[in-house]
Amino acid sequence: DALQRHEITHNSQPSLLQQGARACSNCAAAKSRCSGHALCSRCNTKSLVCTYPISHSPNDSRTSTSQPPVDLNALANQETTLDDIFNPKFWESTNVLENTNWLAALGDDYFDFDTGMSAQGPVTPWCSTAIPENLPPTPKVVVFLKPLEDHQNGEFYVDGQPNRLPHVKRRRTTSTAPIFAAEKQHSGFSLAWRPVNAEKTADLISIRRETFEAIASSYERLCLNPTHALPFLACRLPPLAQVEVALHCYWKYFDPVLPFLHSELTSQSEGCTLVVAMCAIGNRFMQAPTQYIASWDEFLRRSLHDSDDAAPILAQATLLHCVIEMYKDVPWSRPENELNVPQLVTIFEEAKSAYEGCRETESEQEQTRASWLDREQYIRLAYGAWLLDAMFACHYHRAPRLSLEHATLPLPSSEAVWHSKDESEWQKEEPHIAPPSLSVALQELYIDKKFPQDRGEFARVIVIYGLYQHLWTVSRYCENPLLTWNPIAKPQASLEVLPKQPIWLPSIPAFARWQNSTCDALDVLHWQANATIGRASGLEHPTVLHLHFARVVMLAPCFNLVRLARYMCGGYGIDKATSEQDTNQIRRWAVQHKYKARLAAIHAGVVFWHVRKYSHDAFYEAPSVALASLLLWAFGTYASKSPTNTTTARSSSQPPSPEPSLHTDESPDDAQEAQGDPVCSIILLDRPTDDELVQQFIKRGHEMQAHMTGVGNLYDDEGPQRVLSQATKLLSTLACWGVSTRWLQFIQKFSEKAKHRPGE
Repeated sequence: DALQRHEITHNSQPSLLQQGARACSNCAAAKSRCSGHALCSRCNTKSLVCTYPISHSPNDSRTSTSQPPVDLNALANQETTLDDIFNPKFWESTNVLENTNWLAALGDDYFDFDTGMSAQGPVTPWCSTAIPENLPPTPKVVVFLKPLEDHQNGEFYVDGQPNRLPHVKRRRTTSTAPIFAAEKQHSGFSLAWRPVNAEKTADLISIRRETFEAIASSYERLCLNPTHALPFLACRLPPLAQVEVALHCYWKYFDPVLPFLHSELTSQSEGCTLVVAMCAIGNRFMQAPTQYIASWDEFLRRSLHDSDDAAPILAQATLLHCVIEMYKDVPWSRPENELNVPQLVTIFEEAKSAYEGCRETESEQEQTRASWLDREQYIRLAYGAWLLDAMFACHYHRAPRLSLEHATLPLPSSEAVWHSKDESEWQKEEPHIAPPSLSVALQELYIDKKFPQDRGEFARVIVIYGLYQHLWTVSRYCENPLLTWNPIAKPQASLEVLPKQPIWLPSIPAFARWQNSTCDALDVLHWQANATIGRASGLEHPTVLHLHFARVVMLAPCFNLVRLARYMCGGYGIDKATSEQDTNQIRRWAVQHKYKARLAAIHAGVVFWHVRKYSHDAFYEAPSVALASLLLWAFGTYASKSPTNTTTARSSSQPPSPEPSLHTDESPDDAQEAQGDPVCSIILLDRPTDDELVQQFIKRGHEMQAHMTGVGNLYDDEGPQRVLSQATKLLSTLACWGVSTRWLQFIQKFSEKAKHRPGE
């Protein structure tokens, strides 16, 4: 035994303690003996993350730099089917620099999206003009991970910690450290980027080899050797494995927010244009450099002009291209025809015509899952175009090209039916009654005050924007001055009879009733959304953001807010008289329409909450945050307040579950005071709040304090300015879409201008 122990001391590698390192952090904190191994015995037994503090002695420094980096993927027992992508030798023929540190620094913001672990740090695309000879070395703290288990430490109370991790589900983000290696930056287009730390999974969506070869051939013909376009820099198409990673990112991050594609139908199709479009979207979630993303977008544009794919493949790819172009920039800096908005009408009409053809064919034979999928994909394609047009009109206060009269198709079926795996599962989930059209669904929601629980989330989002379109139509109708005139034969002076411009919509009883009824309809949807949140252990799904944002644009003069901000940022062709008119409208909204203004402020604050905690990096998140921040700035600037709500008040505890914010009439009763219930003096705008407190703030908001994270009391003198500061911080974390950067720059500039604006 003694001889064996002696031999082990010569044959085995010295532990970290024998090399001069200190005990790991966990053993040092517990004052327990540490074995000194990469994963010490105590941390291994207690399922802890074993970390060793870095030593500043010269010997330890030499030791740490001479040792190879730790293979975290091997320690975590993760799938390594994409190892060829992460091997530098694989890319010697692509002129990628050699002798580069290919291992990304693993910071504190590493987490698993599927487990709901929180992330720190924004998504920051990193793109330099030159590649350094040596990237930063290993991290300052060496981290050793044991294989991942189903229940990570701290996720439940049973883990033994005083508190568990909150239920937050945000897309995995990384720090600003370099995370990939790329070729030297050149002008023009290039697909030379190769990821170093891409997402590895065994559930990648595979594409057929024939389809990939067709894409490679198209890339060579349209990009490397084009006839009438700027050629790309000479490099081969990214390999099949990297393309599949981009497709995986599409299905994981983009499909939940616009689910009009079916993975089974997509994998069976032979068209390569749709795969290029999906990759162009998926690359945005891989933290690729700007040049690489722009090159895929250009490849997609050329492919669409050259494609001979049949419907619906070409229409589906065109719709994805519309998303890219419409949310690449703010619309007031580009003409509408460059945003591909007119193409949405063409996509909708083609999909509607194809659906009607499928329905005529199916009437003669029994319906099967395959025939139902063919029909359903046209419904989702048509409503995908309709929804994108409605969102764009909502975000930028433009007249929609596709109105409610166009939406005569049945609403999309539920996700359970859409994602059924086989014929038996489809027959089990298929509803006995087909979903109604959008117009019929709106009638049921407005009049019957109900919305069936078995409707899918995609249908709910469509209905939300259907409510917006209906109220927008009512507002356009009520803004017509002739509607206030009773036609008679006797001539009259129009300047004396007709109301002065602009018309104050809340003063028109018909508009006020429709606005209240729309709030009631949104509440019906919000109560059902809360049930879904409860079943998901508190995790909010994307529909929740649409519900909050709908109140923002329906209850506030967002058009006047944006136009005033544009004037303050440099004019944009807006004169001073128009800006003064906008200022008067905003002040009147905050003071005279105070109940709806307070309700809108609550939902604007919860927009911050949702994007901060449950962001999917969706294309519509940046406009939602920007408009919500402008609303909160206007509310804090112009809303009436009493001296008491600017003093320090004691905060009351808030219930953890989100509740919908029901609207209140202009004359609420005093039932709460009659019952002698205590009155809260503070509300947290960017936190889910119970309905009773919401109604109290709507009625008595001028006597309360309205607090937000990083802002303090919104009613304070610096409150509106701090809201804009928080908005810029939040927008900086949404880096997947070009429109996020544009809105960030716009809000930053507006914040500087508003800081020096004379007090109102």
